[in-house]
This record gives sequence, structure tokens and C-alpha cells, in this order.
Amino acid sequence: MGRNAACSADDATYWRTGYIPVDASKVYHLSCYAMSQWATASVYLGVECYNASGTIIAGGNVYVLGGFQGLTGTYQQYGGTIGPGQPVNFHAGTVKVRIIWIGAYLQAGGSMATRFCFNEGKVPSKSVLPPDLIGQHNPITPSNVTTYIDNAALGNAQIGGNLWSTNWNYAGGTGWLLDRSGNFYGNNIYARGDIEASSLKAGVAMVDSLHLKGNAVIIPLQISYGAKSVNLPYSQGAWQVANAFQYTLSLSGGGLFKLSFTGTFTIDHWNGHANYGLGSLTKVVRIYVNGSLVETVITNLPAGASSIIAAATIGDKFYWLGAGSQTILIRMEALMADGGARVACSAGTVSIQSFQTGSSSV
Repeated sequence: MGRNAACSADDATYWRTGYIPVDASKVYHLSCYAMSQWATASVYLGVECYNASGTIIAGGNVYVLGGFQGLTGTYQQYGGTIGPGQPVNFHAGTVKVRIIWIGAYLQAGGSMATRFCFNEGKVPSKSVLPPDLIGQHNPITPSNVTTYIDNAALGNAQIGGNLWSTNWNYAGGTGWLLDRSGNFYGNNIYARGDIEASSLKAGVAMVDSLHLKGNAVIIPLQISYGAKSVNLPYSQGAWQVANAFQYTLSLSGGGLFKLSFTGTFTIDHWNGHANYGLGSLTKVVRIYVNGSLVETVITNLPAGASSIIAAATIGDKFYWLGAGSQTILIRMEALMADGGARVACSAGTVSIQSFQTGSSSV
């Protein structure tokens, strides 16, 4: 703010602001940039103290500049601080002030001008300063970085450390922290636009609509089955079978599915049979879908009575399954020229997950 005046010899002029709320427990800086043109002049600068009812408090004005400040022909900064522990303090009960500025000892034909700033540790706006002093007022330096700022508006800022709320407490779950590594800690986050991340973790997720892209969501269904050992009946050139696993899926849509298996499979001669050791033994483990053979996953063609399938495993398989009910069956099968066979499997699991984007689910 500014004031220009041209007065007669030893005359004075004054200017008073409107009411400004203050916190009398804090320290304020009151200063002005003043100059005198063609004459010598002095300036008084201070505040009138008012209570909550708007009544001026007795005791007189509180001045940081008491006059007799000889002004020069260029802008200079003059001022001081008001508050607890300072050379001058607010009167007891002060809740608001009016700044008073008095220009005195003007000579005939002379003039003076002033601009002043009243701030609680804040950097004044450039608009209140003379152009030749912009950047020279109350700069923030490493020695005063603890300055308290009640409210601030920044165009751009570069922060060298962390930012956190006054109630930040990680263990207590209060407040927020944005550290210089880029990590944010808080409670709830509300966003009107997009949130992009390489991964998301949540205990509970609620969405109105979900659009999946690629393999964005893979939720495997895992079914367990128990161990079993079956002595197949005597056969002479006829296949004998025993089921190891069977499960029926209900699919909302067709798609490509991955099946992963644990457990082992063993097929051998049954030495408890009267005809043990007679003839060759053909041994296979096969996968069926809805009763149709899909793949023979383990095989050992006839190679004599001593050849067995022992603790064999099944690798990952990929099958296209249609919508609706799909029954998956793992079956152990044996064919002997003469005699009996024993088939066995350990306890295991079958994990089934969809790999078809957006059109199928387990």
C-alpha cells in the first residue's frame, strides 16, 4: 500500500487501515519502504490495539517507528517487530489492530511516499513493494526456515525434505506424510480421475464396474484330491481304469484356461494276482473333458513286465473350454496281455485359472 503527500512546512499527514485480526501471542513484523522527495521528512509507524468488542484499548498507540526517521531520496526499509519478547508488545486483550502511519516534518514544496507491510512471518506480496526493492525484503534463508506460516499460496515450490501434517503418527493411524522418496502415507484417498500404478493391494475392493485388460486379473481355482491306490481286476487284453480326479466347472463364458497339477502317478503290475508277471503292460494317464479324451499326459508303451510308471508328474496344460458346465477328469489306465495292474496317485491339487481376456471366469 502507498501514500504520497505534499504539505506545508512542519506539516503532517496520516493514514489508517481497516481492522486486521491478530493473534497477540505471536510475533508480527511491521515495516515500510519510504522515501522523501525534494525535502526532509520523518515517519511514524505503529498499530492501534482493539479488543473483541471493537473498542480501542487504552495505553496509546504501539509504535515500531517513533518518528525522527530521516528519509532519503530513495526507498529504504524501516520497521520493527511487535509481540511477546519484542521491544514493543500488543496491549493486553488485543484481538485486532489498525495500522497507523504518520508522515511528519514536511517542508513547503516537498513530498514523501511510503509503502508498508504487516506480516506474521510471511513474505509480503510483490504488489506492495516498490519495483526497485523486489527481492530485497524479508528473504527466506536456511537460518529462518522454522518460520510459521498460517496460510500460504504458492505458484511453484521445491521442497528439500518431507511434508507432514501436525498430527502425523504412523502407529496411531493419524495425519499424513509425503516423504522425499515419493511415498505417501495417509488414511483415505478420494480421486475424481484416473489412478495409475504398477500394482494395487487392498483388503476389500468395491467397484461399480470393472474392465479387465490383458492378464490384469488372474484368480486361480484350486481343487484338492486325496491319495489312492487301486488294484485293477484281472484283464486279458482289456483296458482297466481308475479315476484320480474329477471336478465340474460352471463357466460364464468360453476361454483359454491353464491347468496346473501337483501330485504323482504310479502304475505297476499287481503282484497279488495269480497271473502276476505274465504279459506286457501298457500304462497311461489321460485327461478327459466332458467324457472326451483331450490328451494323454503320461504314457509308457509295452516294454515288458519290469517296466513301470513310477511317481510321474503332469506339467502345466492349456485348454480351450466353452461356456457352461465342463467336467475335467484325470484317469489312470492299464492294459495287460494277461494278469492284473495296480494304479496309485499321491494327494495333490489342480489349479485352474482363466487366460482369456474378459470373457471367461472360473
